[in-house]
Amino acid sequence: MWRTIPFDRFGWEKVPTPYKDTVMNHLKDLEARDLKGGIRQVLMKRYSDRKNYAKREFRENGGYNDVESARAHHPKDMPYENRLRTIDHFLDPKYIARSEANTRVRQLQKFPNRGGTSSYSSTAYKHVMFYMCVFVCICLFNV
Repeated sequence: MWRTIPFDRFGWEKVPTPYKDTVMNHLKDLEARDLKGGIRQVLMKRYSDRKNYAKREFRENGGYNDVESARAHHPKDMPYENRLRTIDHFLDPKYIARSEANTRVRQLQKFPNRGGTSSYSSTAYKHVMFYMCVFVCICLFNV
């Protein structure tokens, strides 16, 4: 994905349409039609994962302390221009403020939450309801 799309946006929704179309055409060429139902979710997750990997590469190769070193080193399969745009995005004050805010919020969490955008209480409620349904089925059908 990062051969085609620079990670200089805040999320998949902000990626320009021509880049999205390129990825979709590539997927059509790969006969990935069975993913049509969840293709948007797959692409959003892949974009997030690759951006996270690019951020880790940025930090490991100089990061904010040595930006020139970080710019000099880039993954082999990522075009240099995309790498530069990605690093410029990481240096954007708006991105840094958002990143620091997210870090502070994660540090305040008492319990890890893997529920995506759902709150911890919402995720816990859904799990309780699932177990309640299982319990009722067991009681009713003596499974």
